[in-house]
Amino acid sequence: MARRLARIAGGALGSIALAGSCAALAPQVQAAAYGQTSPAHRVALVELYTSEGCSSCPPADRWLAREVANPARAGRSVALAFHVGYWDSLGWKDIFAQPAFALRQNQLAALAHAQLVYTPEVFVNGREFRNWNSASAFGAALRSITRQVAQESISLRLDGPSARTLNLDARFAPAPGARPQPELLGYVAVYEDDLTRSIGAGENRGATLHHTRVVRRWLGPIALASGQGRLRTTVQLDRGWNPAHLGVAAFVERRADGEVLQATALPVQLAP
Repeated sequence: MARRLARIAGGALGSIALAGSCAALAPQVQAAAYGQTSPAHRVALVELYTSEGCSSCPPADRWLAREVANPARAGRSVALAFHVGYWDSLGWKDIFAQPAFALRQNQLAALAHAQLVYTPEVFVNGREFRNWNSASAFGAALRSITRQVAQESISLRLDGPSARTLNLDARFAPAPGARPQPELLGYVAVYEDDLTRSIGAGENRGATLHHTRVVRRWLGPIALASGQGRLRTTVQLDRGWNPAHLGVAAFVERRADGEVLQATALPVQLAP
């Protein structure tokens, strides 16, 4: 049974400052500049709000890895796992949780006029999706989204001299032939795959949990003027991050109702 929580109070989400350690990592060399542009059709952004302290969450974590982050769905869906910390009081601290993630969950709930948030909770393109564990329902939702022509375009470009930093350039613009829309916001997330944790306390005590698409760095919102904007920054990679398992996702949402208009994701590429 999903755990529920009275909605956490919170205002508008401000820009998230870059933070991180410059600790030395494995001596891998990052590839030369590379990038991609979102397709002409809409891509579904799937947000999972989860916690290592919630016994109902492991099935949702497995679903995200199997059904959403599956390479077979590349170009159709982008998966992001936002770990929240409001179950830390149950005895296990989720080290992947950040306050900004609970704030975003509450903002999405407020836009939907919901009074509660819970884990696991799934949003698809900014809308709560309770039937995530129904393969037919999720498949139908993806088909409905991806058959639509995109109104926004996103270009991601990554480069850097070493595995310690990631130079990121995200550009947002109206899609070719689309009418510019006001009041749009851009977001960028650095995520990590293939994370494993042995849980020593709380509801999942004794379990080994496997995580994918865990958001490690959250950048935004970026105000887009007539649908256009750009974020150029250098992200310092924290100690313990595995550069070979990192990726960057970006998406555009409408401020008024939180609907996601386009999304894209790009794995970090390291030189052999």
